[in-house]
Amino acid sequence: MTFTGIEILKATSSQPTAALVFLHGTGSSGLECKTNFMKFLGAHGHKYIDIYLPTARERYLKIQDKVTTFWFDAVRTGSDNMDVEGSTKDADEVSAKLEEIVSKIEATGIPRERIAIGGMSQGGMVSVYAAYVRGIKVGAVVSISASFPFHNNSKFLPKPTVPLLSIYGQQDAFIMPRVMDAVWKLFRMNKIPFTPKSLVKSGHPLDANYAKIMFEWLEKRFALEEEDGY
Repeated sequence: MTFTGIEILKATSSQPTAALVFLHGTGSSGLECKTNFMKFLGAHGHKYIDIYLPTARERYLKIQDKVTTFWFDAVRTGSDNMDVEGSTKDADEVSAKLEEIVSKIEATGIPRERIAIGGMSQGGMVSVYAAYVRGIKVGAVVSISASFPFHNNSKFLPKPTVPLLSIYGQQDAFIMPRVMDAVWKLFRMNKIPFTPKSLVKSGHPLDANYAKIMFEWLEKRFALEEEDGY
């Protein structure tokens, strides 16, 4: 089982018209992310986007040598910051579970082109994998504080069309700026239609600036013809 449960932050509207499946980073949980989003959104949900927040199961993570919550196992293959390889077996399992969640949301009446997947750190990394390696059909992808440790053991699908928002904080203590430069170069080489955002004062954890940029970007993708009453 990839995750242990799903928290849901319902939209303030009685009829949500879009959804976001957001995966937490290593050591965190869906509940922690939900609490943060409630703080960033003023203790309320988004006006028309339902937010689904799974929690990864707890197990032993090799790269950190401890038991914690995480989406895929990873090992260090060298001394350089880029020398990390993520488990594609785990990433395939998470991708399958994401497809299940997206399908269930779609069954509620929200079309796939109005459903986004994404997350923090490992959550963002595996969301990129799910969309551009495994080919999950969604309307958008968000990757925050996330590199791409599958670059040596996976291959992007050709002709990607799903838009991606990749947000990075220059104070990130885990992912160096040159690593993100290399990741963005990789995205460009594979013609992923992505928007890079680099924030001077943000670090690795989810903060209000990351959330603000993410929701503003999603609102442009999922804009309603008439937002009165939302």
